[in-house]
Amino acid sequence: MNIKCVNSKIEVRLDELLSSLSIALDLTENKSLDHSRRTAYISYRIAEKLNVNQDIKENVYYASFLHDIGISNMPYQGSLEEIHSSLNLKKAHSDMGYKIVKNLPFDEDISKYILYHHENYDGSGPNFIARDDIPIGAQIISIGDYFDIAHKRGDISNKEKERMRELIKSNKNKKFNPEIVEALLELMETDKFWLDLSINLNYEVMNLITPEKVKLITIDELGQIAKAFSVIIDGKSKFTHLHSTGLANNVYKVAKYIGFDEQKSRKMEIAGYLHDIGKLAVPNYILDKPGKLTVEEFNIIKTHAYWTKLILSQVKSFRDDIAQWAGNHHEKLNGQGYPEKLKGDEITKEDQIVGICDIYQALTEDRPYRKGMDKLTALSIIKDIVYSGGFDEKIYKLFKEAI
Repeated sequence: MNIKCVNSKIEVRLDELLSSLSIALDLTENKSLDHSRRTAYISYRIAEKLNVNQDIKENVYYASFLHDIGISNMPYQGSLEEIHSSLNLKKAHSDMGYKIVKNLPFDEDISKYILYHHENYDGSGPNFIARDDIPIGAQIISIGDYFDIAHKRGDISNKEKERMRELIKSNKNKKFNPEIVEALLELMETDKFWLDLSINLNYEVMNLITPEKVKLITIDELGQIAKAFSVIIDGKSKFTHLHSTGLANNVYKVAKYIGFDEQKSRKMEIAGYLHDIGKLAVPNYILDKPGKLTVEEFNIIKTHAYWTKLILSQVKSFRDDIAQWAGNHHEKLNGQGYPEKLKGDEITKEDQIVGICDIYQALTEDRPYRKGMDKLTALSIIKDIVYSGGFDEKIYKLFKEAI
């Protein structure tokens, strides 16, 4: 990234950010929406019940949001149940998740919890380690993950409760630490636990960690996390492996050229990294189609901008800027864009900068089925969009000068 070191804290809660990004991970094909949030809730409640220290509790919570991050770029994209029933696939996504998260600005225990969250207490897991050799945080996430996949969503009947009790008990001393099993069984005796799992967990999850314990992150840390997710986003399709990184670099360059201060320029760069996060919800058969999309396929791909804004808006401090700039990158001044058909003053200068950079990046980057266009040809196409009322001509000229 073209960044200078900025050490000031910004008002971004790490729990909000990871909860938001976990939605994108759960939207990946054949995955279960809110699985990561629910795993975070279950695991944190177990950690509380076990009375582990605060650092372990928080790291369990944060790691739970990201525990399946390695699945997103796996060549095999089966269902969550299929992936979690294969020892090789468990190891593959745990290893990949560890590689991604270990380079992020988190406590190193978080990446270790992700690496070992599929180990079995009896040593029969992917890395064949057992008992106390498995980090306690990983053991907690393992049972939380297992519970959420096995539980029939929304079913709080006595029959389902009994089925889950027997399932958890049957894995005591095998998959799971007996002490952790007892803690979960105690939680399962409470109505609150089941009722919490039967509703949308957004509010409950966001309030597990008390405000005085909430971790705020620096702009540098946010940039690192955003860049890591851009790699996941672009890795979803063979056609876009450097798209978000190239776009973010150009957005930053244009923002600085226009005269925005460093903080705002960095935030715009982050919007660039995350502008296509909603594409994690789009099936690969559409993203990787080399030919022309059908009307229905195009309607599906257009949903990515909707998902981008919705996901990023889960972070309160993103709602007025980063979520808007990233989510509005396909809107046009003439009202011919999507997904909201915004027009005129509803579309900001920042929205247009991200939008123009998106088109330029798409036109100039190589794709498996074509060579990238040269700069002048790409600019000519964007100029035609300007003349048709899509973008402000002044902003286009600033973009042209900046790059």
